[in-house]
Amino acid sequence: MLRSKPSVASMFSLALRSEMFPLIVIFTVTCLGLPASEAGVVRGDGPTVVTPNGPIEGLYLDEANVFFGIPYAVPPVGDRRWRDPVPAKSWKPDVYKAVKPPPGCYQHCGTPPHTCPATVSEDCLYLTVFTPRSATTGSNFPVMLFLHGGNFVEGSGYSDLTDGRYYANKTDTISVLINYRLGAFGFLVTGNGSEDATGNYGILDQRLALEWVQTNIASFGGDPNRVTLFGQSAGSQSVAVHVTSKRSQNLFHRAIIESFPFSVPFKKYFEAVILGNDFAEALNCSHGDLKCMRTKSPADVKGAQDKVGGVIINPLRLFEMFEQWGPYIDGRDITKQSVDAFMSGDFQKMPIIIGSTSDEARINVIGAFPKPMDVLQVYEYLLALFPTHFFQVMAEYPPDPPGSDQREPMIVAANHVVFVCPERAALRGIAKYGDGNVWMYLFDHILSFDAWGPHWQFCVNHSCHGAELAFLFHSAPLGGFKYTADEDVLSRSMVYYWSNMAHTGNPNDDTWRRNNPRSDSVGEFVEWPKYGNSTGWSYMHLMTPRDRADKNYLQEKCDFWDSLDVYPR
Repeated sequence: MLRSKPSVASMFSLALRSEMFPLIVIFTVTCLGLPASEAGVVRGDGPTVVTPNGPIEGLYLDEANVFFGIPYAVPPVGDRRWRDPVPAKSWKPDVYKAVKPPPGCYQHCGTPPHTCPATVSEDCLYLTVFTPRSATTGSNFPVMLFLHGGNFVEGSGYSDLTDGRYYANKTDTISVLINYRLGAFGFLVTGNGSEDATGNYGILDQRLALEWVQTNIASFGGDPNRVTLFGQSAGSQSVAVHVTSKRSQNLFHRAIIESFPFSVPFKKYFEAVILGNDFAEALNCSHGDLKCMRTKSPADVKGAQDKVGGVIINPLRLFEMFEQWGPYIDGRDITKQSVDAFMSGDFQKMPIIIGSTSDEARINVIGAFPKPMDVLQVYEYLLALFPTHFFQVMAEYPPDPPGSDQREPMIVAANHVVFVCPERAALRGIAKYGDGNVWMYLFDHILSFDAWGPHWQFCVNHSCHGAELAFLFHSAPLGGFKYTADEDVLSRSMVYYWSNMAHTGNPNDDTWRRNNPRSDSVGEFVEWPKYGNSTGWSYMHLMTPRDRADKNYLQEKCDFWDSLDVYPR
């Protein structure tokens, strides 16, 4: 297979991170119904719960309780590098002090300011739990487990952007935020033998965290039978993997998929092995020599990962360049491309929300082409991406007048073909083969505050990839940013829909709020119609000054892309 170096940067998943509020000691959570041998645990200065692995002490916040950095797996280091995760060992009779944010998995983070983990480590398989201050072992609060984005090479489970205290305080839900292995640490493939690195370790980490929730979350006051799995960007891709995998069945009960780049395909087995061989050479090891590769430092592994990060593995599938490291179709956890699985009905039937922002691909295109493009460059790349449909694509997306920066029409086309239109195909498959409980959204708001930083100014005045997260978690105040009055309404409406989904499996059903005096209410909410032909393919348009229900988003453009049959199979 021919391989060469393109001038294309990796796709980034955005987040806005900030300083935490002070931690204030307020109130002690009492664990009820413990075995006699554990009921007498001496409690310290924070809330304490008792799990099968032993007691855990967290911290009191002004609005919630938090348990930082709970180990859910044995550290994947030394001989455990590139092996399936195994559950963490017991720490009994000691009390585990879950009082400090854990390190992110090993990475060199290049996302906007304040979005990267403060520290990184190969020993990183930890999770963080936020609970309401009233939580007890009998509370049975619904659980929301979030999978972070970052192109499968960056990001971390906990950041101030995805801080779960607002949900815990206002919606009586429990938030679980997890790390999973990234880059070559999480997705190296050398073969399919018993002594090979067989990849998808990051996905296996996520599943083990879901299993941890089933075993442990009742101790925190959570209901293991009401788990919502949600994620953004690479996290949304991961959510879709679990929705379409029988091996994750019964580990969660609703799903929310945010900003999935459906047209960026997962690698096939032979492509993943080629990348693994290139990686071994970059480490000065023989192909498949894990003994050699395990002797290398985390910095060496990351350096080799970077060296092969721009290699074109399959010139017939150039969209792969935007996600060099990540899941591959292994025939076990992943049997199909996600869009194909949804279109053919191969998924777990459960309530599902899928959506995107209005300018998803700006980061991809500007990241790949940091300088203005001319028409000839556009022709070159479109011919490489769509060799059999080049003239049709050019006719549908003609270049701007000569002398213009041709990246703008490229951004529009990429948003349609990478995000919106395959998303529509997936939604229609879910509507056809599922149980009818599927909803679509479009986040269409420009931030009033400048949280993108000096190197990401191209997202100012645009609703870029990741723009919804500061609203979804109502977390902008943690970064010192202030919502406008309309933005505060938008944020609270998103919290309303997402938490309703967690409680009831329906973003419109807020019956649980009648007994919650702390719940956020911003007046009347717009009814969110289900996505389907009978409703005119309706979706929720999340925007200011008020959300509204619309229909048939980009219908003509998506009909065009559907007709070309270019979505990955």
